[in-house]
Amino acid sequence: MSPNVGVGHCKRCEAIAAELKGKYEVVYRPIVFSKSEDFEFENGLVLLDTHQDVFAFISKLKEKKFKVIVLDNFNFDLRDLGINIFDHHPVDRKKTVTDLDHIVLRKEIFAYITSENPNGEYAIVSIGGGDHLRMGHQIAEHLRKFYNKKIILIQGPNAGTVELSINNFETLRSPANFLELLSRAEIVLCNAGTTLFEALLLKKRCIVFPQTQYEINIANYFYTNRYLLGIGIDNIASSLEHMTSLKIGPLPYSGKGAEAISKFIKGLL
Repeated sequence: MSPNVGVGHCKRCEAIAAELKGKYEVVYRPIVFSKSEDFEFENGLVLLDTHQDVFAFISKLKEKKFKVIVLDNFNFDLRDLGINIFDHHPVDRKKTVTDLDHIVLRKEIFAYITSENPNGEYAIVSIGGGDHLRMGHQIAEHLRKFYNKKIILIQGPNAGTVELSINNFETLRSPANFLELLSRAEIVLCNAGTTLFEALLLKKRCIVFPQTQYEINIANYFYTNRYLLGIGIDNIASSLEHMTSLKIGPLPYSGKGAEAISKFIKGLL
């Protein structure tokens, strides 16, 4: 994992590490790929979660007889296996497995899944750990024009301070009970990453605001297949009109990607 990776990637790595502990000796830490890494063991397996081009880094690992798995990385290198949730670029099909069921969510979320979708008490706006484009407060302000219930803006650890003069509004920073808050929401406005996958698993109606081309691809897939109310800030009003009519079918993922990845690791070791 790169030190500059987003919060969603951190959550994914933590979930995978938790799945592997007890089965293997696990070392979980950020890596600066431009520097030489001295691992405490030999002939093991290194799992990398990064979009960076890490050809040179993987080549050094292979010289030391490591097996290498890379998650959602579309560069060509000496990896043993690439595990993707979505093929955003062409891949080497001989050593890449792609499936939305590789989506990794925290085990804690499964305690909040119910058979019925509750009406919900409020709207949640959550735009990534850093919200570098400062979309969260803009979305909250725009949503207030069309939504009368409470709005909660949830900010990640790296987001800047936001002060909004709108009524029935609350800002929370990295709340420990995030999944509980998500489970009680009526609607979730988020980017097309981990929060979207969590919200859909909890049967929430979602409007998404992709910030990268990868997120645009994910958003378009889920919207085309009728899992979303809408995409983009200009479509909030029209998206809310479908709140009651949108019927979300079975999801194309279980959220148990850590278990799937564990099986691939077992096959390589």
